[in-house]
Amino acid sequence: MKQPPFPVALVALVAFFVFVAFTSDTAWISIVAGVGALFVAAAAIYQSMPQRVAGEEMDDPLDGIEPPT
Repeated sequence: MKQPPFPVALVALVAFFVFVAFTSDTAWISIVAGVGALFVAAAAIYQSMPQRVAGEEMDDPLDGIEPPT
């Protein structure tokens, strides 16, 4: 598994959208900015997940578990 770099640009976009959502006077802009912040936050979480390297052997999740007797 390879750990990707931290998504700095996406975190900055989340901060920007949250700032716009809280400082906007218009209700629809606040709602759209809030939805945008959630969408970009989900993208940042997805981008920060470890990626499997092609050809790398996977760990057995059942390693060390005894079968029932």
